Amino acid sequence: MLAITQSTMFDDYAYDNPEQFIPDRNAYHHFNFGFASHDCLGKFIGMVMIPEMVKQVLIRKDIGSAEKIDYKGGPFPESYPLTWK
Repeated sequence: MLAITQSTMFDDYAYDNPEQFIPDRNAYHHFNFGFASHDCLGKFIGMVMIPEMVKQVLIRKDIGSAEKIDYKGGPFPESYPLTWK
């Protein structure tokens, strides 16, 4: 099964001017992961897997930081260069 979600992003019922690029558009009606009964099951798997993968990399003894975490002026980390010993 292939879910084609991009066409839903052009629904004029959910979006004003769906053909126009508006960077600060309200993301409430964003359909990539769905919502309510249409929630993507993979979203919940990813919410568990991604933190666990990061944890497994960071607890290795042969991994070290090459530089400090770079936030690039924002509230979230943008890069964290690591070295493999």
